[in-house]
Amino acid sequence: MTRELALNTADRGRVYIPEEMAGFGGTARHQRGRTNAAMIEQSRNRLTVAVALFSLCFLVLAGRLLYLGFVAPGNERGVASGAAGVHRPMHRVDIVDRNGVILATNLLTPSLYADARHLPDPESAARRLVTVLPDLNYRTVLERLESGRAFVWLKRNITPTQKALVNNLGIPGVGFVDEPHRVYPQGRLLSHALGYVDIDDHGIAGIEKHFNALLSDPDRHVHELYGTFGEKQLYGRTVQGVIRATFVLDEQGVIERAFYNIKATGHVAMLRKRLGLAV
Repeated sequence: MTRELALNTADRGRVYIPEEMAGFGGTARHQRGRTNAAMIEQSRNRLTVAVALFSLCFLVLAGRLLYLGFVAPGNERGVASGAAGVHRPMHRVDIVDRNGVILATNLLTPSLYADARHLPDPESAARRLVTVLPDLNYRTVLERLESGRAFVWLKRNITPTQKALVNNLGIPGVGFVDEPHRVYPQGRLLSHALGYVDIDDHGIAGIEKHFNALLSDPDRHVHELYGTFGEKQLYGRTVQGVIRATFVLDEQGVIERAFYNIKATGHVAMLRKRLGLAV
């Protein structure tokens, strides 16, 4: 016999529902619960995948930043000084008079170059560069930027202000290399005797040319002959480098005396005293 369930209604009457129908509401709620749980699980899985992808992107960006910060600068220097065949001479030594006054010295100045392989729009880059560096020729710059070469010079020995103007353009593939630039603090004084150097710091006139091997010596051959390259003390450390030295020559250019590991302070006065010259 089918059992019936009696439910009290608001008017105290009785409604009889077969037992088979009594569980219908509970089953529906149970099915809805299972559906909700499945949807929650699916959302959780999607969120997990999204977080994983976001983390992967973050790691890629972080790795790229580390590469640009620590590896790429070295590579750019390698391109600028080695792979592209750019010759960067050793630091040219100073020329001073007998009182220690500097007549010729070197300053590191930035030079502008480009990696034409990484320029998205050479024409736009050329126009913008000529705007901030008006002494450049647009067609020449454009030809170099369209060459597809890994290294092309755009302008040598620019000023800090010009470097800042180019930096502000934010052109990809454009960079700077610090190069020695010969300067003469006394202006035209003794210029007829000192001579001058070319863009690559090679002496081409006067003392700069006659003593070019002594003043530059990129392969250290002359330094080794004169014993001016080897171990020395630098800030409490033993390093390999150029040893400061002074040579006294006679009228025939023969070395009379040699002083090694000298100190700049008071050296001229000491030298004059030893040579019996008036201080």
